[in-house]
Amino acid sequence: MSDSSLKLSDVKGLRLLKGFQLMILLGCFFIGLIIVSVAAIGINSLPGINERTALLLSAGLQCVIAFMLPAWAAGKFTTKNSFKWLRMRSVPSVKAFVGVIIVYLIALPALNQIISWNEAITFPESMKGLEAALRSSENAAKGMSEKILASMGLWQMLAAVGVVGVLTGIAEEMFFRGGLQNILTMPRRHTLAVWGAAIIFSAVHFQFFGFVPRVLMGVFFGYLLVWTGSLWVPIFAHALNNSIVVVSYYMFGNSDFPDIESLGVSHSDEFPVAAAASAVATAVFLWRFRHYFFFSSSTPHH
Repeated sequence: MSDSSLKLSDVKGLRLLKGFQLMILLGCFFIGLIIVSVAAIGINSLPGINERTALLLSAGLQCVIAFMLPAWAAGKFTTKNSFKWLRMRSVPSVKAFVGVIIVYLIALPALNQIISWNEAITFPESMKGLEAALRSSENAAKGMSEKILASMGLWQMLAAVGVVGVLTGIAEEMFFRGGLQNILTMPRRHTLAVWGAAIIFSAVHFQFFGFVPRVLMGVFFGYLLVWTGSLWVPIFAHALNNSIVVVSYYMFGNSDFPDIESLGVSHSDEFPVAAAASAVATAVFLWRFRHYFFFSSSTPHH
């Protein structure tokens, strides 16, 4: 009887602790967004600053203030070593990074096809107003990205990789996987936390017509953390994806040469052979080789 009471008490205490962690994470996030919004106004008013530079500076501030600091603060509330709580003290094996690159290469056609399908979703006639509003929001977000990526020189491309690729990868993984997924995870129960964090991660981008592929990427990032026990692996995967998009836009954005985002995408009247083969290959690889590439002796085998 006493053992059961103790276990119940432990569970309640853990949930209470996680509730406070979530309050700190989200509270600091919303405060950070307000600070960044005010700072962005100041950045845009700086004399001689161009629009691309202003957007990159604002994006960098958002990464640090709205994502990285809240994740660090939530960890600091729990332990003196916030980076250990965020799983940033664990050094992964080189095999884990190699595994990420392999998965990225074989999964790309399937992911591109899913992106194409998601972008092509149409609503029934009775919901056309909602569809128009969602597409307007989507186009606004794409417009900002295009202002950063359009007509880049080498140094502008490197700056975009630094902010859009590396810094965003670090910041969003600290917040969504190191912070949010960590808070949502109960002992030996990872699935709901991985999917919950991935869905919130996608929803926060406010891009409905990219919602599904972003959820799937978030799930992959989440399981990378579960399997490896190190946040640096999903950070690498996230930064790799974002950086390749930037470099692809730099290389092919202003030409008729097909870019990496069109690889494997079939026309509407064709069976997506490349995407289907890619999806099967990815599933087989993760099923057969995930233990070899992503599991270490210190991480439990889920």
